[in-house]
Amino acid sequence: MTGGQIPSEFYLQLARAPSSHLKGLMLSADRPSIPALVGHDHRGYNQRRVLSLVGARTFIKGFAIADGRAEGWNLRVKQNGLRGPWRPVPHARRYGHFTATYVDPTSADRVYLHAVLLNYAAGRGRRLSPLRLLRDYVVNVRSGSNEVLVGRAYLALLRWRIPLGFFLLERQ
Repeated sequence: MTGGQIPSEFYLQLARAPSSHLKGLMLSADRPSIPALVGHDHRGYNQRRVLSLVGARTFIKGFAIADGRAEGWNLRVKQNGLRGPWRPVPHARRYGHFTATYVDPTSADRVYLHAVLLNYAAGRGRRLSPLRLLRDYVVNVRSGSNEVLVGRAYLALLRWRIPLGFFLLERQ
């Protein structure tokens, strides 16, 4: 796991942007390349302040290929704020496993057709974990670049998709 680097000024500006700006990016930005995500860790930042209470405002999200498919996970980091380094907590373990696929327009998970879907129900995580109800959609902030992504998390309940909040990812 990499960690410790300080985020770019561009990333910091996005972190301070209002939700309306991030929503606009979700609607207008283009789809990331899954192969370009694989093999990299990304510093993550959840826009919702309440996630600070559970130690999940900042995190690391990694991507890899396993069994011929793109998969990923999350890793807890010390909550050093936006300007602090993203360093895993002692004895950190991967959690919140997901698959990364292009959105299928015929599935229930089709909120953003031009996004990459991170599907926690299809990941290798625990079968009874509440995280399996999460669906994240990510898009490129800058056209053709997979360096900075904006995402939106949803709660999947039957056929409904309930928005939870926005997050940012930046390749470390």
